[in-house]
This record gives sequence, C-alpha cells and structure tokens, in this order.
Amino acid sequence: MISGLVAYPADPAELGGPIRQALRLLHGQDRFQHLSNWEENDVPGRFIATEVMEKIDSGTVFIADITRLNFNVLFEIGYAIGRKKRAYVIKNGAMIDESSLVRDFRNCGRHSVALR
Repeated sequence: MISGLVAYPADPAELGGPIRQALRLLHGQDRFQHLSNWEENDVPGRFIATEVMEKIDSGTVFIADITRLNFNVLFEIGYAIGRKKRAYVIKNGAMIDESSLVRDFRNCGRHSVALR
C-alpha cells in the first residue's frame, strides 16, 4: 500500500486541478487509497504545517509539484528527504516555466508514468 502526501502551491489555482483529478483516478486502485493532497489536510483551526508534516511522517512517499516553486513546497521536499521518505518531484509540462531553477531540473533525469 502506498500512502503519503502530494504537495503543490495554492497559486496558480489551476495547478491543483490536474493533481486532484489524477488522485481521484489513483484512488480507484486499492494501493493508492491513502495518498492525499495537502488541501485534504487543511483542518480549520489547526496550523497547516503541522498537518502536512504529520502526513509526511506517516506516509511511505512524498510527491511535490515544482511547476511553480514556493517556500512551503521546497521546505516540505527538504523535510521529507530529511525524514528519509521516498520523495518524487513532478512538473506540469503544459504550464510555462517561470523559474530557471525549474528548468535546471531537466538535467536531473526524469521518468514518465502513465496512469491506467
């Protein structure tokens, strides 16, 4: 069973749509039932960072979208790696790069995964 968190910036809002859609598709398979996005962990009255770190700690994987870099997602990537979690970075190729750092990730090698 795969459990964990998928992180992405809240802005731009259209970035989360494809991720939420992919998670809905993945939830159709038993082994992905415990994979959630950060928005599902946004509990009113609780500090979101606490919820996110607890989800990273209890999960087997951490997935982060780096299409638009922000402090929270970068912190969470570092936190997951520091907690020795299997961490994956993803990028939405349909969106235009705004950061040279994101372009630099192209040199790190990539793997494509087809959802069935």
